[in-house]
Order: sequence, then C-alpha cells, then structure tokens
Amino acid sequence: MRKILLTVMIAVMLAVTSVCFASTDGSELDAQERIVDIFLSGKYTALKPYMTTEYQKILDEKAYTEAYASMGKDLGKLQDKEMLIYQRIKDGGVLRYAAQFEKVKVIEIVAVFKRTNGKPQLYDCKVFQPQMNQPAQGKGQQK
Repeated sequence: MRKILLTVMIAVMLAVTSVCFASTDGSELDAQERIVDIFLSGKYTALKPYMTTEYQKILDEKAYTEAYASMGKDLGKLQDKEMLIYQRIKDGGVLRYAAQFEKVKVIEIVAVFKRTNGKPQLYDCKVFQPQMNQPAQGKGQQK
C-alpha cells in the first residue's frame, strides 16, 4: 500500500513541476492572444501600447481605422477564431489563427510578435482569405 501511495505522490509531483516549467511560455502566449483580441476589437488606442514603434509608423490610427472598417464591410463580424499554430522565433513568436466571419467562413489571421524588454509587442498582423489552389488536372481529365 505504501508503494502505491509513494508512486502516486511522485507522479503528482512530476506533473506539477512540468506545469511550472511551461508557465513562462504559457504566460507569454496568453499575453499575445490578448493582443490579438485587442487588434480585432477595433480600438486603436487600446492596441497602440502593445505595438512596436516600427509597426506604429506603418499602421497609424487612420490606416487601422480604415482597415478595420473595410474588414467589417467585406467580412462582417467575427464569429469564431481558433489558434492553429504557435511558433517561437528569436525574440518573439508567431500566432496563426483560422477564423470565421459572417460573410466569409475561412479567414486566416497571422500575428507576429517581437519581445521588447521581456514583453511581447505586435510587430505585424495580417487578416486574409487563404488561396484555395485548384487540383492539377491530369492527362485523362482534360476536356
């Protein structure tokens, strides 16, 4: 009985320590996901503190407001988004989402982050409809 109890306690301790080791990446991922949510909210003043200075020069308030309005007109409201890939890169990370909007059901969102003073900042973000390639036609399929 003692051996079983000892084995269970060791398994629990190992599980808890592995969760603690993953917490650094987890907290950074959480912060990056919040920034993407802010980006998709349409509130530039809330987003600006989380953007790199380089990206603020490219995407100023006017450009962001126009892009957000165009996105709303072309895509409709965001219905759902699901993170597909989290990729760590040197001094940052990349998040890739599959999203559904009212008017367009398949949209891809890619957000690139740069770590500045230990905190993630939005370096670039793209919202686009992926190109669906037509299958190649073989010799027997030509008309």
